[in-house]
Amino acid sequence: MKYSFVLPVYNREKLVKSALLSLINQNFSKAEFEIVVVDDNSVDASSSVVNEIINAYSDKVFIKYFKNDINLGVGQSRDRGVSEAKGEVIIQTEDDTYYPSEYLSIVDKEIVKLEKENVKWGTLIVLPRKSSNFIEGAIPKLVQFRRQAIDELTKQGKRKIIGGWIFKKSLYEKVGGYQDLKIGEDVDLVKRIKEKGYENLAIFSTYWSHCEPTSFVKFWSRMFKQGSCYKDFKLITGLKSSGKQKIFWLGNFIFLLALIVLIAYLLINYSYIKLLIIPIVLYLYCCLLITLNRELRFEAKYITISPYWPLIFLLPVYYGMEIFGILAGRIKVFCLI
Repeated sequence: MKYSFVLPVYNREKLVKSALLSLINQNFSKAEFEIVVVDDNSVDASSSVVNEIINAYSDKVFIKYFKNDINLGVGQSRDRGVSEAKGEVIIQTEDDTYYPSEYLSIVDKEIVKLEKENVKWGTLIVLPRKSSNFIEGAIPKLVQFRRQAIDELTKQGKRKIIGGWIFKKSLYEKVGGYQDLKIGEDVDLVKRIKEKGYENLAIFSTYWSHCEPTSFVKFWSRMFKQGSCYKDFKLITGLKSSGKQKIFWLGNFIFLLALIVLIAYLLINYSYIKLLIIPIVLYLYCCLLITLNRELRFEAKYITISPYWPLIFLLPVYYGMEIFGILAGRIKVFCLI
């Protein structure tokens, strides 16, 4: 067996069918790949949806299904999937994604090429990553334009490749697999494989799609969750923030405190009308942060030359939700930097 798709699933009854069918429909030899599904003790109908698909396609493609007795988190679910996989190369997937039918064929060609050139590759990531629900509101569009900016900067060598979803199982086992993380498990794995002298590379010849939050509330919740997991990530991985990162987060924290003090002052003095300046100040502050961020400046460029150029006015709101959502999560767990 050459390839194993590992698909962790948790409460995705409405999305997992599309993800699983896109893997089943790969135009690649069915004898050369398998799909390993690990249900992380979902409480919705995800299990029924997956088993219905397995029953319909089990004679056409190798599909394995496992269900955790308790909810273990994405890191341990991925780890179980890899341990059950028979493929030489693991391709990690997600339960709210879509993969074009030529995805595996193109990945295979790229890997064959790397092997012929004797490249010591350790992990690979496929770019671009698109929004599968692009038409569903402002957030999926803004996320896709952000991804475009990341892709361009990565191609130019101006942005590090920090993730990796494709790797050899032997290397995975060599570094001890995934750690018990709720976020960034792929980033941590890439780091440990690179420390063994292997390269982390990007493939730009195909793509994959991801379902993004459809409202600012859902986007904020995702960022808050990311921030609240930061303390555990830092403790487990031994992550050390750079000086620039410390200044960035401390600066945002001080700004937030100043804003809270200003709001309290205006309330105490019954200056309710003057409270209207708060969102204006916050908006302008986020505009300033965008001008200082190369990635976001690229995103702004892509937005302005697209048919969706009015979204440029929502970009500071989007970025503000990201920064202060993460910041709120970090404050919750008392781990700012």
